[in-house]
Amino acid sequence: MSDEPTYIDWLTTIEPEEVCEIASKYGNRYAEITEEQIEELRAGKVLCYVNEYGIFIRLKKE
Repeated sequence: MSDEPTYIDWLTTIEPEEVCEIASKYGNRYAEITEEQIEELRAGKVLCYVNEYGIFIRLKKE
């Protein structure tokens, strides 16, 4: 059994004005990333947010 995490492909790109239309009525969290973080993703790093649950985002390389 591998310790390598499995990343799923569930993110979707939308227009900024669509956010309110599709937001959950049960609550939402919003995140912005910086140009520096985009460069860090390109360099192979992982963005993360850890609270009760963790969110980990990496750049998918073809």
